[in-house]
Order: sequence, then structure tokens, then C-alpha cells
Amino acid sequence: MLSEDALDFSCRDTALETMTCAITATLSRLYAEGAIAGVISAGGSGNTSVCAAAFRDAFSIGFPKLLVSTMASGNTSHYVGETDVTMMHSVVDIAGMNTLLLPSPA
Repeated sequence: MLSEDALDFSCRDTALETMTCAITATLSRLYAEGAIAGVISAGGSGNTSVCAAAFRDAFSIGFPKLLVSTMASGNTSHYVGETDVTMMHSVVDIAGMNTLLLPSPA
């Protein structure tokens, strides 16, 4: 159950906690129903925090879980913990186009 403060989205931490609870509950239900065969998440630090927690809590070992993240470098143990969540660096920022994402001239 979410606290009364969970409805105050003016605080980023509270908003992230609320989103984590919601997506964990949704993914747990879909997993229990057999409605999904794997999950992929792509995003920056906020999305990685939310989805990593949900992936750790909602799924058993062996269920395919991939986090594509700008945060996937160095020590990622605070995201994945002691689970089989796979993290892959996005190579380029996912927030918009840059020279690596633009098509090369013909």
C-alpha cells in the first residue's frame, strides 16, 4: 500500500518510489498470468532505478530481464544486486539524436 505522500509527485524520490511499486505489481501480475516471456527496459538513471528494482522483485531467476541503460558501466551491483538481470550500455544517449545516431552521408 502506498503512503499518503506517494501522491505528491513534486518530489522525484516519491514519484520514483510510486512508479516502482506500480510497475512491480503490474509485472508480477503479468508474470503470474504467463502473459509475458521476458522484459526489456531502456532509459537513463531514473528508469534504470525503477525497472531494476521491479525486475529484481517481480521475477524469478531464469526469466529474461534486460536493462539497456546509460548507467551500465562500472559497478552496477546497486542496480542488479545478486540476480540474473542483464545490463547493457546504450552506447549513445537515448534522450535524443547525436552524431552517432544520425545516418551517415551517402
